[in-house]
Amino acid sequence: MGFGLNFHTTFLRPYTATLGIDRVDLFFLIYPLTALVTRVSCRRLPELIGVRPMILAGQAAMVASVLLYLA
Repeated sequence: MGFGLNFHTTFLRPYTATLGIDRVDLFFLIYPLTALVTRVSCRRLPELIGVRPMILAGQAAMVASVLLYLA
């Protein structure tokens, strides 16, 4: 879990430097805002659909995001 949460922040700056992308700061602005909105808007979902489906959805989203990042 720790690997998935910190993967993008550890390797993003060197990766964007090799691609020649200068505006990596935009990512570090959008990511926390998106995380905040998602957490606030989804806070009641475990009560509605249960904890296990939420855990499975979170794991699937994490796998999908790492695979998309590596693609």
